[in-house]
Amino acid sequence: MQTSAALLASGVLTDAYAADGSPLLAAPRSKKPAQIRGAFFYPPKQVVLDGKCEDSWSKHEWFTWPGNQYEPEAQQAKFERRLADMTRALSLTLDLDSVPIYTDAGIQAF
Repeated sequence: MQTSAALLASGVLTDAYAADGSPLLAAPRSKKPAQIRGAFFYPPKQVVLDGKCEDSWSKHEWFTWPGNQYEPEAQQAKFERRLADMTRALSLTLDLDSVPIYTDAGIQAF
């Protein structure tokens, strides 16, 4: 079993307190937060309804799964809110593209 001093020295533990509650390590963490980059990979509704997707279904002007009732913009907003909620207390930066990516060129550029 490692002591708290050893864990502090290794960087595994960033805060430790003495028996009286006083901090043993008061210096702020020196590492930058991790950066998570992401994007929404689904065409906007109007692109699908206009038949402008790069897939074999575009001529039919309808969504494949989960169907025409799917609201991609609403789902994107829901997912972004949920991800922000999940990562708020973590030491990371969430960097999500605001414009969905849905073309082969866009995916390659990402």
